[in-house]
Amino acid sequence: MTQLVTDWLRIATEGNTFQNVPIQRQWIVDIAETYDAKKYGARIWPEHRRWYGAWGDVKEVKAEEVDGKLVLFAKITPNSQLVLANEQDQKVYTSIELDEDFTKSGKAYLTGLGVTDEPASLGTDRLKFSAKDRFATHKYGAPEQLVMSYPLTSTENKTPTDKATEAASLFSKLVSLFSTQAPDPKQEAAIDHPEEEPMDKQQFETLMGVVNGLATKVGELDGKVEAFGKKPEAETTTTTTEPVTTTVPAATTEATGITAEQFSKLSESINGLVAKVGGMETKFNALSAEAPNQEPNPTGTGESISFI
Repeated sequence: MTQLVTDWLRIATEGNTFQNVPIQRQWIVDIAETYDAKKYGARIWPEHRRWYGAWGDVKEVKAEEVDGKLVLFAKITPNSQLVLANEQDQKVYTSIELDEDFTKSGKAYLTGLGVTDEPASLGTDRLKFSAKDRFATHKYGAPEQLVMSYPLTSTENKTPTDKATEAASLFSKLVSLFSTQAPDPKQEAAIDHPEEEPMDKQQFETLMGVVNGLATKVGELDGKVEAFGKKPEAETTTTTTEPVTTTVPAATTEATGITAEQFSKLSESINGLVAKVGGMETKFNALSAEAPNQEPNPTGTGESISFI
């Protein structure tokens, strides 16, 4: 695809600028003499900002005397982003970027070209790309008519009798879905309910030992979280965590299952564990919360450039 190349455009004129920053005549002389796109190509940047991506390149430059002042001209190759912005009457003026001592040569060099909404330098040409040029340099496929159709569903081929039968079946399914029926005694009897062995004294003591050990570990972890969450300037205090202890009640000598008192003790221990874990979750959420001014500056820090 052939890339669009503009005619000569005036991009800078010697003398003071709109912001009273003078463009030296020698800069224009040096740029016209030294610029080589193959050696170091100057790219086109919207508002001199790099994070939008480049919008084209400077192909070549020249200097000419106009009305007693030296003027810098350039041919540029804009990409589709610059052409689109120009069609919307945006980024229509140019502003040069230069290095006054390029590669320690003692001469100025054109390092970039900004495109802006308002002129920065006096006597610059306003960019205007014609649609005819864009169609001449871009290839487009021939338009084709898009036809959208929907396939016939199975219900469109059914007879009225079939539709009535299907509706009645659907209604009966809905009725059965929302109706409550008493369980069938025969089906209840058919369900196999295996008998569970009651918990004896040794099994209960083993279970309570595991619960107590888990409670101790959770208590120690809770103390560490509490110490970690304190600010450095706060007074350092020693956190003593009392482990959750549970007194195992005396079990009956016979394997008659868990008693009401044993169940109450076991339930109390488990509830204590749940409460401690919930408290630890709250502390972790507080520690992981983002502090103010923690996000980086979204604008970033760009490189230092000199533009006029």
